[in-house]
Amino acid sequence: MDFKTQVEIESKAVPGARFTVRVLNRRQALELEFGILEARTKMAEIQEQMSQLTGDDISLVDGKEVRVWRINPGSEAEYRRLNMRWEMELRGVVSPAYLRAGLVSFTGYTADGGKPQTIEDLIDHGLDSFVDEITCACVAHSCMSEADQKNLQSPTTSTPVDGQADYSSIALTV
Repeated sequence: MDFKTQVEIESKAVPGARFTVRVLNRRQALELEFGILEARTKMAEIQEQMSQLTGDDISLVDGKEVRVWRINPGSEAEYRRLNMRWEMELRGVVSPAYLRAGLVSFTGYTADGGKPQTIEDLIDHGLDSFVDEITCACVAHSCMSEADQKNLQSPTTSTPVDGQADYSSIALTV
C-alpha cells in the first residue's frame, strides 16, 4: 500500500498558488481536536445562545409551506455580538490550529511587494479566501478515511490506483 502523507492542491482562491497539506492519521487528528476542545465547546455554547435568538416565519406560497429564518425582533445586536464571538473562536483558535497541524507549504502567494509568507504570516495577515481554502483542505485531510483505515488492517487490499481517498465520511467541521 502506498499511503500518501501529503497532498498538493492548486488554489482556486489565488490563481497560480499551490499548497501542500499533511494527511493526519487518527492519533494526530485527535491531538489536534484535543488542543481545540475548549474553543469548540465555547463555539457550541455560543451557537446554542444564538439559536435562542432566532426563529422561523412560516407562510404559504403557491400552496406550499415556506420557512424563512429570522432573528427575533430586538435581538439583532446580541445576535451580532454572539456571531462575532463565534467567529473569533473559529478564526483565532480553530483555523490556526488546523493550519499549523496540516499546512506543509504554499507557493505562488506573496504579500507586500513579493515578500514570501510563512504559515504564521498567512494566519496573521493572509487573504481570507486563501486561508479559508487551505483550512478546508486541512480539515478534509485531517484523518484517514474509513476505507484507508481498513486498508491498513488488511494486507490484501489496496488503495485506488489514482491515490485519491474518499473523505466523505469525515465528520469534522470548521
